[in-house]
Amino acid sequence: MINIIFSVVLIFFSFNALSQDFSGSSGNSVDVLASGGYTVITIQNSQYIGYSAVAKVLFPFSSSKDASIGLGVKYDNASYSPSTTNGQVTYTHQYDSLMVGIDLGYKFNFSWLLVLLNPYIYYSLYDTWLQTTDTPTYQQTYSPYIIHNVNYGMGLHFLFKIALDSGTGIYFGPSAFYSGGYIVYQNATDSKGNKYSGGEGSYSLYSANFTIGMYF
Repeated sequence: MINIIFSVVLIFFSFNALSQDFSGSSGNSVDVLASGGYTVITIQNSQYIGYSAVAKVLFPFSSSKDASIGLGVKYDNASYSPSTTNGQVTYTHQYDSLMVGIDLGYKFNFSWLLVLLNPYIYYSLYDTWLQTTDTPTYQQTYSPYIIHNVNYGMGLHFLFKIALDSGTGIYFGPSAFYSGGYIVYQNATDSKGNKYSGGEGSYSLYSANFTIGMYF
């Protein structure tokens, strides 16, 4: 609930600021981007492999043609299966997170290519961190409740441009993201009644995505 309240307040004040700062900034493009691809998340020295999906809206910052600010949403889903010496026991860790946040951008524009530097900071709306042990006779699950989860990092986009009309066109091309993160989770009890203490710590995430978008 705290996550949701924080995110709603964040979005409200961001849109309020945008509506005041960007009114009358004609001639500068608004960029809408969506991307998805391969992601690797390193949590507690374990590599979770999966996919990431991101959507962003970037508005021109004041009268600048090169700087922008906006809002984004992203979803990460990745899993990790630790090795075991017992062939009858398997471990599976599953992590997924839905986040919203603030994006910045700085553009290097060429006639047919946009290079976009994209710092960002995101805060989670929803997280799952499910750890499962399967044996021939039982299944044991453990899923600590995540109190806070923050991502902060940098994106680099190489986007080819196709003009449609005056001042309007589409983007497509590769993107890469690298994030640091910090997570806080509380005490939890697994499905067998075993208790685990909560904790906190940093993690990292990188993604290789394909991006499509529009400018207008």
